[in-house]
Amino acid sequence: MYLRELQALIDKNIPVATVTIIEEKGSSPRGIGSNMLITAEGLISGSIGGGAIEYKAIKDAIEAIKDGKSSTINYPLEKLDMTCGGEVTIFIQVYPRKKEVLIVGGGHICRALLPLFNTLDYKTVVIDQREDIFNDNVFSKSRCISADILKGLASINYHNDLYIVIVTHGHEFDEATLGYVIAKSHAYVGMIGSKNKIQHCFESLIKKGVDKNLLKEIYAPIGLTLGGETPEDIALSIVSEIHAISNKQEIGHFKDALQLN
Repeated sequence: MYLRELQALIDKNIPVATVTIIEEKGSSPRGIGSNMLITAEGLISGSIGGGAIEYKAIKDAIEAIKDGKSSTINYPLEKLDMTCGGEVTIFIQVYPRKKEVLIVGGGHICRALLPLFNTLDYKTVVIDQREDIFNDNVFSKSRCISADILKGLASINYHNDLYIVIVTHGHEFDEATLGYVIAKSHAYVGMIGSKNKIQHCFESLIKKGVDKNLLKEIYAPIGLTLGGETPEDIALSIVSEIHAISNKQEIGHFKDALQLN
């Protein structure tokens, strides 16, 4: 049960930690191997003995999840006002959330994007209402949602490590998607299109009540100016932009840092 719960959380891309007693000295509430499953919201299952030690371990595990780092911690129980008088050492194993890309539109650009994102170990989700599109093996490593776009968007878990790429097969779908996701939690939203199309889309959304300041944060037209016009060229420019942003890296050239004497 414990491992199934853990795998289910990882599959849903929910950051999680396991807490396991790896050493004990003297008297302690529970022995080596006792464990708990923790998310950022708190205890999911298991126990390492209850009381002050469990409360402290849950708190430390939540902090470890936020930091994304595993750690080993020793608890002298007398310092936790526990009468046992022993010591317990726990290991907190963090399973961080993967960077996740939501691609809205499963056409040629999406097909060129997926191998690149897969190579970089991003979790990928694709929404398209054309069910037959997903017969292509290029989608085999992605979660594929075949549904009306707005219904598909409603099923997404929005979070701060989510990168949203809007490349649908129609301007009206792009606009509807942007209008839906713009106020959701995300790390990035980019939309394909010419400058004229983007301008028209933004003006339309403003008329519908979308905050102009939110639109200023959208990467549109999407991608870096790398040149080229093929789906593969465009995909490379999109992935490069997202990967730089995900690594909090300003776009630049390594040669610019070189100083010759």
